[in-house]
Amino acid sequence: MPQENDALERWLFEDLFNPERIKSNKNKTGVEIQVYIQKKQILVKRLNYDEIVIGRNSSTETVDLDLGPYDNGKTISRKSLVITRVNEKYEIKNYARVPIKINDMLMQIDKPYELKKGGENLVIIYSNPPIGLKIKIIE
Repeated sequence: MPQENDALERWLFEDLFNPERIKSNKNKTGVEIQVYIQKKQILVKRLNYDEIVIGRNSSTETVDLDLGPYDNGKTISRKSLVITRVNEKYEIKNYARVPIKINDMLMQIDKPYELKKGGENLVIIYSNPPIGLKIKIIE
């Protein structure tokens, strides 16, 4: 049994880097989120979920995009932003304790904002330091 487990783990690990799998994942729809701090891109993540939670991991729950390691002032909420797929559209809601802007507009708490397709949606989270997100809908 240990040999079978080792073989399975090896196969799973190798499959993660299989060029055919990587190629097929690039063609999926979803959301691409680029994270910026001080004008420097630090992370790019593609997600294809009906609900994407952006915030800070806690000891009891995890988020889909953890910004906690980049928030020196510990000001980001566990659930700061939530992106939801509604039919063919994506909406984003603010649940944060700090101000957040989307496309130069201050976001209200718990109000949905539609993410535009075919371009980038620019989000600024006024944490310490401020964190910028470029959110792109992948069709």
